[in-house]
Amino acid sequence: MQARRQAASGMMSYLLGQAMVALCLIGVGSCMAHGSRLTGFVALIFILIAGLELLQGFARTGVLLGKLRHAAARVTVFVTQKQAQLHGRRNIDPDFGEIRFDHVDFTWHAERPPVLRDCDLVIGRGQHIAIIGPSGAGKSSLVSLLLKVVSPTRGRLMIDDHGYEEFDTKALRRQVAWLSQTTHIFTDTIRNNLCLDGLAHSDDKLWRVLTQAGLADTVKALPEGLDDWVGEGGRTLSGGEGRRLALARILLSDAPIVLLDEPTAGLDAETEQQFFRTLNDVTAGRTLIMVLHRLTGVEKLDSVWKLSDGQLSAISTF
Repeated sequence: MQARRQAASGMMSYLLGQAMVALCLIGVGSCMAHGSRLTGFVALIFILIAGLELLQGFARTGVLLGKLRHAAARVTVFVTQKQAQLHGRRNIDPDFGEIRFDHVDFTWHAERPPVLRDCDLVIGRGQHIAIIGPSGAGKSSLVSLLLKVVSPTRGRLMIDDHGYEEFDTKALRRQVAWLSQTTHIFTDTIRNNLCLDGLAHSDDKLWRVLTQAGLADTVKALPEGLDDWVGEGGRTLSGGEGRRLALARILLSDAPIVLLDEPTAGLDAETEQQFFRTLNDVTAGRTLIMVLHRLTGVEKLDSVWKLSDGQLSAISTF
């Protein structure tokens, strides 16, 4: 859909540009035919240049508008969801067992085909699983369901014998340590960027998770260490360093469920494998759900599932 919009916007910009060139040539011909001064010709050239510069942004603007409308539609789906579906009254037990998808369908738009279709999946307490699939396969929708941002269109998402709709949303999310594909670094210190939960974690614990995330040496080299200021949007850190800082946040959490959406995006291959080796150890006994494009081969997993065309299928069990 986005590719079609980009192609249409590009074609429109091209046609308008050619039309402006044609009009300018007609104008130049008219000036010459009527013996007009050179100033008229120069003015037309400037008009052509200004018009072409204006048109250059049309294609990009059209694509951005399409993305904005798509994002707004998703927000609208969330806002218009029935409150009973999103806010239950049951407080979640921190020692709850399995998570189960029971013939789950989901669509963002009622008039379009489901993004997820008849998904059946059981994740036992303490299991480590990976869900792999290409972009557009429905992985982000599956994450949204797990975080109770949206509810199934059909079927049920359950914890033990209780539906997701029965649980208080805030209570449920407190049991999930989530790392999204987009890393946000706040204009604050390293320490405060780690302690987003509002708890006063000890320096030893902060250094431990920084070491596990492969960022300790970088932070130690900073003039103020943990209290060094991170610039706006994390501009004092590289992209990979910012990602590792976000990984350290997740490792700092004691939540029983760890949900990682492309956790090593932006990391080099060596750091990626090092992180997964560490993850195998620090998440022992906790439920780990990873949504990935591919596997590195060093993950210790109980099962691997492929999400393709909105459907889940088991491809490996260890």
